[in-house]
Amino acid sequence: IPFSVLHLEKKIVSLLARYKFKKSSLINVGSRNEYTIKQYAILITKLVENKYKNSDITYSRYSRSNNFDADITIVDMMGELNNIYAISDVVILGGGFIKTAGGHNPIEPAFFNTIVISGKTIFNQKSLFEATNNCYFRNKTNNQSAQRR
Repeated sequence: IPFSVLHLEKKIVSLLARYKFKKSSLINVGSRNEYTIKQYAILITKLVENKYKNSDITYSRYSRSNNFDADITIVDMMGELNNIYAISDVVILGGGFIKTAGGHNPIEPAFFNTIVISGKTIFNQKSLFEATNNCYFRNKTNNQSAQRR
């Protein structure tokens, strides 16, 4: 399940820390610029290393492996997101879990008939979410089932 992480604030790091990654999980660290991507990748790699250091879960950074063979692949290169959406069953857009971010654009993953999970804070993307199917909203602070849009 790919995460799209552009706003790497404490809330998103906390969400990633609680998430139980499965085989073939992908973490996309954003697309602002190469420097930001590398900084986020370092932080997320440390988070994954600490969480799985005593397990058999494997992980890699895409810029180093150029494949998705590890259990967790941290996608730390620009221009790969649409390729990932095309092979994904479910995408979690992280911006909807941050009050100030306003959500992420759901159109790209929706184009590939991917299930999209987002937080409920989508004020910058509301009309785009209204135009898509297979979008589910979740409040990260509870365990209630996701609401479908």
